Amino acid sequence: MRLLNAQTLEFELFLGDPKPKYVILSHTWGNEEVTYQEMCWLKKLRSFPTELKANSLFPLIVDASSGGAQLPLTEEEITRRAGYEKIVQTAKIAKTEKCSYFWVDTCCIDKTSSTELQEAVNSMYRWYQESYICAVHLEDAEPKEDSGQTEEAYLSGVLLKSRWITRGWTLQELIAPRSLFFHDKQWRPIANKLHVLSEIEFATRIPVQVLETGRFSASSIAQRMSWAADRSTTRVEDRAYSLLGLFDVQMPMLYGEGEKAFIRLQEEILKHSTDDSIFAWKAKEGGSTTYRGLLARSPSEFQESHDVLAGDVGGKDIAMTGLGLQTSKDLCLYDIDNGIYKMILGAYRQSRLLIYLKKLSDGMPNQYQYARVNPRSLLNSTYMNPKMTIRSSTIQVRQHLHIPEGFRNDKFHSFRLRRSHIRTRFSLDIGTVSPSSQWRAKTKELIIPETTGDFESNIRFRLSSLPRGLETGDHLEVDVLLGFRKSRSKYWCRILKDREPLSSSYGLFNKFKANTGSTKTFAYQIIEHPKGTTSERFGVSIQPGLQNDKLCLFVDIDGLSEL
Repeated sequence: MRLLNAQTLEFELFLGDPKPKYVILSHTWGNEEVTYQEMCWLKKLRSFPTELKANSLFPLIVDASSGGAQLPLTEEEITRRAGYEKIVQTAKIAKTEKCSYFWVDTCCIDKTSSTELQEAVNSMYRWYQESYICAVHLEDAEPKEDSGQTEEAYLSGVLLKSRWITRGWTLQELIAPRSLFFHDKQWRPIANKLHVLSEIEFATRIPVQVLETGRFSASSIAQRMSWAADRSTTRVEDRAYSLLGLFDVQMPMLYGEGEKAFIRLQEEILKHSTDDSIFAWKAKEGGSTTYRGLLARSPSEFQESHDVLAGDVGGKDIAMTGLGLQTSKDLCLYDIDNGIYKMILGAYRQSRLLIYLKKLSDGMPNQYQYARVNPRSLLNSTYMNPKMTIRSSTIQVRQHLHIPEGFRNDKFHSFRLRRSHIRTRFSLDIGTVSPSSQWRAKTKELIIPETTGDFESNIRFRLSSLPRGLETGDHLEVDVLLGFRKSRSKYWCRILKDREPLSSSYGLFNKFKANTGSTKTFAYQIIEHPKGTTSERFGVSIQPGLQNDKLCLFVDIDGLSEL
């Protein structure tokens, strides 16, 4: 651990234990922070003789000494920054508390070293926990003016408005330290954490006993996640990395992976825990055509889980396998026609919690693939029909879902048009779409109303970029019919051989629905020159899949224009 000497403001490295007493700073980063390299450079600048600094060649000497790095030419360029003032003020607090050392995250970590940064992030919780005092600087907290205002009332007001309370990294910095003091923007002491526990609990929803003791093992995974639900970080990956200490896990940092970092965090947690409250999250959006895995995408999806408790019957046998996340759970069949189940968690509020699962494929025994559906729902088992049959089952859920070919369901979000992989010598532009009210040109999709029994659409395409031999001087057009029969969970496509006007095309649907061929998911037609000199094959096919978590019917069209 690299600490700053409170007297000299120079670094000293301590390997292993024991470490000296130190004060640690908790703050929010600004635009004028001082880095490790700049603190080292400041020491070097101060070592240069005054005569040398006055020499006109000094900038060249600085450039040579810095190895070409863009570093300040003068001490003042560093010491006048707000970030340097934080270092000075933390040093003063350390000396007041009779500590010879202190630690500030902006400069005590060499962030150009990925190895050091990795070690620091995985050790951060312990460093705050082992500190003698944690000094919190609320840079947006105006000094207390009302002499009659209590310490508790003042802190409650400034905390609710403070940027510090909204940041991801400051969550562990609040919980871990044994002793923590708040300071206003002018570095005046506001309050000891232990004197304002109720006010902090109100602002953060973190239980008093956790704030007081720093022990959170009795809090469920869902509860701990909920504490971070309203917090943000500059980099999306840090929403996961800032929680490592709260779950006592370690994992590599891979910046650039986005929300996958939070998935990895949950997978790492499941290696050490059987608490299935990790599944007790709710998506902000998502109806019956929304399909998800069992793991949340971010802490925000645990926003309403602050009162979810870990159950005694929890997540036995939760494991990551080649087939996805595998667990043994009690299931009850909710919708027999569509293979929708209620999965009963061990986690509970007043009663055990339920989430909806949809069976995607049968597979081998104990290898059935499922998806979480309607992820906005997190139900209490109190409302479950007591006559429902409950069976213990082993389920598999991939985080990245695969919808099998021929998958049937009574609800799809939309028909989504895309270019097929078949190479063609022509291209198709979308002309008229009916019904136009359901067409979304930007995403090339037809929204299927959930309340509709059967849904039909006619799309007229205009052929362009025709190959030699099909150029007739006229615009060639093709009509494609798309249909979805909710009552039979069937979808189909058809190319009209004899083009009909759009106004009369709906008369054709009744004939197609009565025809066994109308449920085909593939259709093709040969486009011929009127004189029969050449021809081109044109095909359309439908297959189910997911787009932005929505269950869609992808319509693959040969030659569809990308524009």
